[in-house]
Amino acid sequence: MAPGEDRWLELKFGDISSPNADPVIFRFNQVNPGSTVNGFAIAFRRENLPAVIVDRLQSQIDVLTRLWSITHDEEVKEAIEETVEHAKDHKITEFDHYRDFPRITSRI
Repeated sequence: MAPGEDRWLELKFGDISSPNADPVIFRFNQVNPGSTVNGFAIAFRRENLPAVIVDRLQSQIDVLTRLWSITHDEEVKEAIEETVEHAKDHKITEFDHYRDFPRITSRI
């Protein structure tokens, strides 16, 4: 593989039914005649839906905050405030509500 060449991996997971919350880590190493020259890891763990939704909302806040720091767009600032309010009060705990929330904030 050439440096910078696209590398595609497909990982398929079956049902995760373990109550254990420890992450499962997949490590990938590029080996060049006997020594590791590059690598990365992917970790996943089972989590309940409300916790995942709150985590995704926090990620949205982080991205919007970076965008606002560049653009100073008032609509972005309003979307941040709305997302913070939803994340803080845990108003979105069902998947249907979470799925519909981006439609509300998509005006930016």
